[in-house]
Amino acid sequence: MNGKERVEANAKSINFTLAKFLRSNSGFVSARDHRAIKELNENLELYMTNEPYLTDRLHRVYMKRKKELNEATKKGIMLKELLNEVPNQTLQEAKVSQKEFSDMKMLIRFDEDIF
Repeated sequence: MNGKERVEANAKSINFTLAKFLRSNSGFVSARDHRAIKELNENLELYMTNEPYLTDRLHRVYMKRKKELNEATKKGIMLKELLNEVPNQTLQEAKVSQKEFSDMKMLIRFDEDIF
């Protein structure tokens, strides 16, 4: 299949996959979703020129992901700044040892959502 026929055959599957990425509770990404994204990736220009709604949906997925990454980055930076500025007096008042505090920092480096 080439051109318009290829777009018509795969556009519904690709749109469904992109809609799944836009939802917050979308379930699992299936093998069908992987095939749809691979097809879109390999023939992006073809789909962008023949399916304008797909272009809009792809842009919305991109903007959502960009926003999520920016929020995660800001949260991580804020958390690191807060932990770097904890005075020893505060740790003593909270009855937290230096070992416990360094362990907390290490855990946060691995997974910021742990606390």
